[in-house]
Amino acid sequence: MSRKAKLILAFIAAVTAAVIVAAFLTAAFLRQRAMMSRFSECDKLTQLEKLIGSFYIDDYDEGALEDAAAEAMIEALDDPWSYYVPAAEAEALNEQMNNGYQGVGITVAVDDGQCVVLAVQKDSPAQAADIRVGDILTAVDGTDVTGWTVDEIKDVVRGPEGTPVRLGIQRGDDSFETEITRSFVRVQVVFGQMLAHQIALIAIDNFTAGSAQQFSETLSELLAQGAKGLIFDVRFNPGGDRSELVEILDTLLPEGEIFKSVDYRGDTDSDTSDADCVDLPMAVIVHADSVSAAEYFAAALQEYGKAEIIGEQTVGKGNYQNTFTLRDGSIVGLSTGHYFTPNGKSLSGIGVNPDIKIALTDEQYDLLYYGQLLPEDDPQIQAAIQAVENAIGK
Repeated sequence: MSRKAKLILAFIAAVTAAVIVAAFLTAAFLRQRAMMSRFSECDKLTQLEKLIGSFYIDDYDEGALEDAAAEAMIEALDDPWSYYVPAAEAEALNEQMNNGYQGVGITVAVDDGQCVVLAVQKDSPAQAADIRVGDILTAVDGTDVTGWTVDEIKDVVRGPEGTPVRLGIQRGDDSFETEITRSFVRVQVVFGQMLAHQIALIAIDNFTAGSAQQFSETLSELLAQGAKGLIFDVRFNPGGDRSELVEILDTLLPEGEIFKSVDYRGDTDSDTSDADCVDLPMAVIVHADSVSAAEYFAAALQEYGKAEIIGEQTVGKGNYQNTFTLRDGSIVGLSTGHYFTPNGKSLSGIGVNPDIKIALTDEQYDLLYYGQLLPEDDPQIQAAIQAVENAIGK
């Protein structure tokens, strides 16, 4: 074959290949354009999801994409109080909101590989089984848990209500095994103690489920001991449920309006107190980590002239949230209304201004956070004691 013939054949082959490639690319382009045309009928998020699903070349986690998109949407509201919780973290949030969980009722820590019991919840299965603070948990259902993390131990000790679990316990030189039936354990969030001069201190960790009942029981015990004045500590209190807050305030305030709100439809609502109330000198201790219901608790007592507020200015939250569970179990907490103090004041961006301003040092703040600041070393508690004593002496 001549050189000219070879060149002609090569040219024909090249043209043919180019035509085939062009046809392939044209077909791919037309298919892509057709798909894009169908996607254009969708909203932006659905369109983006379909684009990724159809054209992205590498593997990806669809659930992670959905979580990121949901979190970004809530963040774009520019509302510090609305939030998104992935399904993997929803159980922990529900436990926090319910002030309880299904298990035996112990708090543990791991020290040098040993699981040590730090606390036993009141009226819990563990308390009924005589589990004590300082006991070492050595085994769960026959499995040695030495060297396990707290989360690993929690996963096997907790379980559905009504199911049994066998715990191996070491107490001093004694070792034994006890079988406990799991139940719903209500976490203690209200704590009371009698200070000097019959002034009672009540710390309220939050206002979520069960807090009003615990408050009532704690208050009754302290009144029975002869309390002459009351100090309420709501520092590090993140808030909670309106119904729990209102029930507690009803115990402390005279007849009148104690809480107001306006929802996203413009509908207004209010809660009132009856005339029956505790009539003792009171003080409330707050700081910058007293949030939401904790702020309104202090504000209501302040506006009614029932308590002096001690400490530092609160954060200033004026929205309330409703929670919505999505189909995958994730949770959205969405601001759906505004609330107001008895005098109709919004605390949004303002907070509660203490009557007596006392700040903690950084060291005292840290000790308080970890529950290690004793009342006698706490300047805010000492200022509250003085305020209540002055009120008693009037």
